[in-house]
Amino acid sequence: PKMIYAETGEVQRAETVGSVRTEQKKRIMVVDDEPVNLQVIINHLTLEGYEVMTADSGDGLFAALEKGEMPDLVLLDVMLPRMSGYDVCKKVRERHPPHELPIIMITARSNRGDIVSGISAGANDYITKPVNIDEMMARVEGLILMKESAAVKSKYLVMENELEIARDIQKALIPRVPPGAKNILFAVRCETSTHVGGDYYDFHVIRDTKIGVLVADVAGHGVPAAMVAAMMQVAYTFYKTEFDDQSMLFEKINTIMEQYPHGLFLTACTVYIDTESKKLYHSNAGHRPIMIWRGSEGRLIWDKVYDRPIGLFPDSRYSINEIDIEFGDRIVMYTDGIIEARNRERELFGEERLGELARVFRDVDCEAFASRVVETVRKWAGVREGETMADDITLLVMDIVPDRTGV
Repeated sequence: PKMIYAETGEVQRAETVGSVRTEQKKRIMVVDDEPVNLQVIINHLTLEGYEVMTADSGDGLFAALEKGEMPDLVLLDVMLPRMSGYDVCKKVRERHPPHELPIIMITARSNRGDIVSGISAGANDYITKPVNIDEMMARVEGLILMKESAAVKSKYLVMENELEIARDIQKALIPRVPPGAKNILFAVRCETSTHVGGDYYDFHVIRDTKIGVLVADVAGHGVPAAMVAAMMQVAYTFYKTEFDDQSMLFEKINTIMEQYPHGLFLTACTVYIDTESKKLYHSNAGHRPIMIWRGSEGRLIWDKVYDRPIGLFPDSRYSINEIDIEFGDRIVMYTDGIIEARNRERELFGEERLGELARVFRDVDCEAFASRVVETVRKWAGVREGETMADDITLLVMDIVPDRTGV
């Protein structure tokens, strides 16, 4: 390697030829006023593929940091002109903690007091002269790995904090309490697999005898899915009163989704329940079918109207299916996380088992039924209390009852 030795307070870089490392080079600052010692260290560091910066005093190190030329690690000699290595280290630590800028002290003395002084000054480690090259390289490599690990952890903690904020925002978007409605009792369960999820539900109160219910499931998880779910919430809130026709509502939201990156899409379904006319109106954008337990007949009705998911095709059109309802009916809406839950044998929970739960628990109220479904699915998936499912799960249960108001 070629090197021009720095004058006092200046920083020079050693040029590396034929580096054995192919990844981005790590930058090492060597602070030493002994040209021979400095050259030996430079030779070995450059041979290992490191980019080397040099300074013959603490001033050179301070100047580099002031310019934003942050090295990945500093090899700092104790015996320096004007300011000792200990004092240089203390000054660096005023701005840069050990996990951000590792420092290895180089000392000609190996007594306990000198070692304690170096560590007290904020050094991460120390090596003694004459420098054992293998030991030096091992310590350099170890501290750089430690720094990278700390950086990853720091970014992870920042991300965790951002996700917590996003989770709070999303929770604020989702209705806390189902609306009061004449002749309808509601039960809702919603669990996210991560801090923020892609499931979303909402209500549209037209009058006390006519309620609209939306359930949506965004493809994927985490922040991107939550962003699309938030968009869905805004669009539904804004347009639900503009369009009497729920199929037109889906078409409008599908147009909005064209503005989002390719690959983001969602499935959704709406039901509008009119207890006065005893009608249910159902539109479905690639979502799972709604399930109706017909209490008077003791049978299940699956309404499997199925149009395209929202966000995949710009020219999608959506239909409305009309179903007669009666008192004693139980209407169930849900997302993939319930029926696609897998056990240890990788078997899906499936719609058939969900339907069987409707039969088995037909006599319990909607709140108890919702709890039994979620408990059964979690047990099927082997998820313990306090753990999260592999996918977001949302379940809405609506019981059609005579002369009562559900809240």
